[in-house]
Amino acid sequence: MSFKDPSRCGTITFDEPETMEIASPGNPQQKTTITKACGRWRPPERLRQFLPTDYSIPIERWVGPDGLRRFVLGCNFEELIEYGREGGLAVLQGLRELDGQTRQSYRHMSSIFDYVRGRGSRGERGMKEHLTRNFDYSRDLHVRRSGRVVDSERDVLPDRLGLTAAGEGRHWSVKELTSRGRQAGQEAGYENPTSKHAIAFGLFEGAGLDPAQVKVEEVPQLVRLAAFDIEPSDRELSPEFLDIVAERLIEAIHNRPVESAEEFYQWFSGPSNSLVKQIAQQKGKQGGKLDHQDVRRALLELGWRAYEYVGQCIHALMRTIKLSIPDPLTQEERQVFERLYESQPYYVNMPLALLAERMAFLRRAILAIWDEPQNEHHIAVLHRMLQYYAEMATKRRQADRQSKDRSCRSKDESLGARDVIEGPLADEHHRPPGEDVSGGDESGGSDRKGSTQVGGGFVGFNENLHSRDTSVDAFQEVAEHIRELSGIACSQGCSEWERRRLDDSEDFVTLSFRCLCGRESKTVRMTLEQFGDHAYEVLQWKRRRQDDGASPMGHGPDGDA
Repeated sequence: MSFKDPSRCGTITFDEPETMEIASPGNPQQKTTITKACGRWRPPERLRQFLPTDYSIPIERWVGPDGLRRFVLGCNFEELIEYGREGGLAVLQGLRELDGQTRQSYRHMSSIFDYVRGRGSRGERGMKEHLTRNFDYSRDLHVRRSGRVVDSERDVLPDRLGLTAAGEGRHWSVKELTSRGRQAGQEAGYENPTSKHAIAFGLFEGAGLDPAQVKVEEVPQLVRLAAFDIEPSDRELSPEFLDIVAERLIEAIHNRPVESAEEFYQWFSGPSNSLVKQIAQQKGKQGGKLDHQDVRRALLELGWRAYEYVGQCIHALMRTIKLSIPDPLTQEERQVFERLYESQPYYVNMPLALLAERMAFLRRAILAIWDEPQNEHHIAVLHRMLQYYAEMATKRRQADRQSKDRSCRSKDESLGARDVIEGPLADEHHRPPGEDVSGGDESGGSDRKGSTQVGGGFVGFNENLHSRDTSVDAFQEVAEHIRELSGIACSQGCSEWERRRLDDSEDFVTLSFRCLCGRESKTVRMTLEQFGDHAYEVLQWKRRRQDDGASPMGHGPDGDA
């Protein structure tokens, strides 16, 4: 589809370009010189009647050393979803002259999309089945004892991680994953990769060994399992049942009194909302009283269909913006734009924006496709990464539920980090709000008490380092673990080391290592989050070794730490 007059699809006006030096997306240590021009896309006159008077979208034009123009929206993907739902529906109205009922259907499906998925730009989570777990720290990968069905289930890593497509190799432990990931991150230009980088690079390396050969008809289920935790059921929901649930949901929204956005969110999809109950318990309506679980399943099915509706809107908007660019794009420029913003078959014919919540997890695979859009291997790696996420998120949930059920049955069960140490390892700074440092329930709430924190840093680092205080002993154990991982050793074979923290920064930890013979003296600097990851690994290993009657500082045969 093309127009002789691009302005029929809107207008883009750019400011004067400026030359700047930026870090390469694939290698942060490598600098790239680009020219960047900021601008805005404004809809054509024929669409303005369907949009707010001030509707426009920020857009930037980047030109790199390769001479290609890359057009990048001045917003993130979550914000693009908001732009796309409104602007894309206006585009579809202008192209197809949608009747009132069809326009209303799109708006209804947009509301269902919000209920099921939430709105990331506003921090709204959606239904509890919507997978939101991130894997940014080593502790996110470990399974504490109370969360295991059998003792061998010590992590949530994919079963095939480390194996090749032919089944050769061996399963990677958490330590091996992060070790390989840090090495890959360093090779990609990250001087001191964080745990988040190490996990992401490690999983990408594993997926490269075993790319998934997924048939086109299997892609929808693959993407869906990476979005929702769906319990299998023998009962299939009829189209009539789905219509009844959808009708009751829309009616509930329409009958809701006008109120603030925050009040509406709490009623509609807040953590204590009772919308499922309201939909199910309407005896006088067609279908009568409905089973609560069937209602949840119906909403998830409708929510998945809503992805298609919202995706159509985003695709229509971005296709229109592409056609409004005054100078026609080359084939390669067009391909880069389409891979980034328009619907693609390997995203189940949806635009990438609808995978925004998986962006950190999938970033390496997506950048590979962006750099080499013709290379089918990258698509297979992306599909394996989606499989990894679905498997890991499901395992994480199962372990969290198991742990929660057991802790409810036994108040005397070990309460994670607090049992072994308070102070340096109990710092709340190392976990997102509502996340249990020991791999607790996703819904929030730590089971630890008495953690000691001063100014976001670790208590006991700068004072009384040679006392017998428990927190100081733990610091020494963590520091020793870091020394070994860093490969710091004395040429004379010293086994005694002085380990100290040198600074009082709230964001970074600088550790000093000096052997007693004085021949070796080195420092290691890392973020507070990285130190927290190492502390957690030591804690987990110490607890396992104590449970097994072994030395807490030893290393096991499976390579865990």
